Amino acid sequence: MHSIEENTVKAENQVQENENIFFLGNREGKIRIAVLGNSITRHGPSPEIGWFGLYGMAASSEDKDYVHLLGTSLKCEGLDYCLMVNQIAEWERTFVQFDLAKLNPIRDFSANIILFRFGENVDCRCEKKQFYNCLRQMTEYIAPNDAALVFTTCFWKNPVVDECIRELSVSKGGKLIELGDLGDDASMKAGGLFSHSGVAAHPGDRGMRVIADRIYETVRSCL
Repeated sequence: MHSIEENTVKAENQVQENENIFFLGNREGKIRIAVLGNSITRHGPSPEIGWFGLYGMAASSEDKDYVHLLGTSLKCEGLDYCLMVNQIAEWERTFVQFDLAKLNPIRDFSANIILFRFGENVDCRCEKKQFYNCLRQMTEYIAPNDAALVFTTCFWKNPVVDECIRELSVSKGGKLIELGDLGDDASMKAGGLFSHSGVAAHPGDRGMRVIADRIYETVRSCL
């Protein structure tokens, strides 16, 4: 059993259409970071599974998910930043048919740094070459300039997807952050805090903090 099978939260309708993008920091900030994520980044209220937030799933509050922690770290250092946070679970589910024009707001944001923090909702049985090509095409579509590229592997190990992410990171000269060890560590999850096993398998406050710290260290090296 791959750890990705712990992710039993449905990939569909994780956020409303008008809630899939939000900003942190100064909208005109010189340090412009686009974040592409899924439920670990932002998930809307789903009472049927015991989740009522509109932020990174299983964090105890909005300010404790990894995106907001990253913003806090940048703010504490006095950096003039803007985080454009994008929930792209739809791409994960439909990457073969996905209309890349839906990502035009990300491309138009003209990011200095693009963080690819997703992959958990991609079917682990997908054909590797097909997924790699779609991931490469998406990356090239939203990052036609000289933006620094930062990739993370999946929180729950997804062998095919993780391998593609690693290979693309090397191909594009990006920076890679490994997260699979966190998904193997029960202390990084929200076990016992939610009745739904899929929600509880998401990063809890400790896991969110470690994810944020690893990302911040890498992002800081790109500035």
